[in-house]
Amino acid sequence: MKCQSHLELLREMFPEKFVLDIAEVAKVLGCSKQWIYVQSSRNALPFAKLPGSRIRVTVMELARYLDASGAQPDAGEVAKPIEEEPA
Repeated sequence: MKCQSHLELLREMFPEKFVLDIAEVAKVLGCSKQWIYVQSSRNALPFAKLPGSRIRVTVMELARYLDASGAQPDAGEVAKPIEEEPA
């Protein structure tokens, strides 16, 4: 099996997406949306916080964050693209 980078894996998970919302980021990181909001308010995450407490993260930003965290990309965890939840 070929070793993939975080960026390659994220592109597989989110084909044709450039910016991810907080729910998508939470799924990737395996944490709650609340945890992301708390960490963001402490400036512990390098993600942009938009007016109205909305957080948007580019696929590149998330890949860099994962690279910097020392996490190893795991292609086995990426079974299929993450589908958006119905609104």
